[in-house]
Amino acid sequence: MASYPLEVTSCVAEVIFISLSIYLVCMLFDKRPKSKRKDLFGEDYLLDSLLKQLNKKSGLIVIKGLRRTGKTSILKVALEESNMPYVLIDVRYAPYTDRRQFLDFLAKEIIKVLDKDIVSKIIKKISRVSLSLGKEYFKGSLDFDIKDDSDFLTVLREANKKNLILAFDEAQYLSGINFDMIIAGIYDNFPNIGVVLTGSEIGLLEDFLGKGNDKAPLYGRLYFELKPERFDPERTFAFLEAGFKQYNQKISKEEINQVIEEFDGVVGWHTYYGYLRCDENKNHLNALKIVAEIGSRTAYEEFERFLNTKKSRERYQKLMKLIMLGKSNWSQIKKEMLLRFGKISDSQLSKYLKDLLYHGFVEKSNEKYLITDPLLIKGIEQNIKF
Repeated sequence: MASYPLEVTSCVAEVIFISLSIYLVCMLFDKRPKSKRKDLFGEDYLLDSLLKQLNKKSGLIVIKGLRRTGKTSILKVALEESNMPYVLIDVRYAPYTDRRQFLDFLAKEIIKVLDKDIVSKIIKKISRVSLSLGKEYFKGSLDFDIKDDSDFLTVLREANKKNLILAFDEAQYLSGINFDMIIAGIYDNFPNIGVVLTGSEIGLLEDFLGKGNDKAPLYGRLYFELKPERFDPERTFAFLEAGFKQYNQKISKEEINQVIEEFDGVVGWHTYYGYLRCDENKNHLNALKIVAEIGSRTAYEEFERFLNTKKSRERYQKLMKLIMLGKSNWSQIKKEMLLRFGKISDSQLSKYLKDLLYHGFVEKSNEKYLITDPLLIKGIEQNIKF
């Protein structure tokens, strides 16, 4: 049995500026992930879909999307509105390379949101605990260690007596510690604990979910899927005009067209541009330049971290450069790679392309490979030479 996502994509029906004058205290151009509905723009459909699933206690929810498309913001707002205790972990900044350390870290985060009576029961059941229930207790001053899976399951078993949401941002990084086995156990045995996973490296996230692998722990589990999408030009116009209106400022159609031309539909770059214009009082051309410089460096640094894990980094670099230059189908890519490296097998080329797809650096559409982040394209132009 395969894993079956129930897919919801961004509903970009006519984006109308609803209650703009009411929410002047919230800023669309805040660079941080949003935590209130009024700070999002045009995402009510996705947000309500996610809330509905959280309230139904769906066992597993997956939010997939490319980088800087608003996944974290949608998740944070939904968690706040759910009125249920939750733990949100940004896996990139957690000890995700060591299973025991991560379980210990997660258990301590879970205990912080549980009722005192439940925590007391956990303390009694887990051996080797040294915990003082003084005034600092509810501030998260917890001194204990989860030594093994058994201790962690004790925490889950008690937490399951009430509703709880465990959310993992960029969950694909947990694959190295077999955390998919833990999620499968939660899914099968703890109906009051919901799990939400987000991921921008979509192929890796699908591997983590067991797609096409009947031996994977999560294979066959039904999950609900949401996909935030890039903004189309109409939505970008609406977003920028609304954001500027919050500052009692205006932006011209010509300026918006330039933003779209430079940054396409990536809302993260739109937001940073708006922040520079309205919060730092940069003019249009300076804001474009700064976003392009910082954005291209950020995007390429993400690609560089990927390259640092690969022995054939030069081949990946040249492959990305070829795709950027418009060599987009298999035959074109194979021909150019042979010219540059002399020998490359079909299986090797397939692996390189699959890796780039899995990590979200390229997309495939109509048998063509594309780099869709315009600032990653700039980063490649600046850093990879033939």
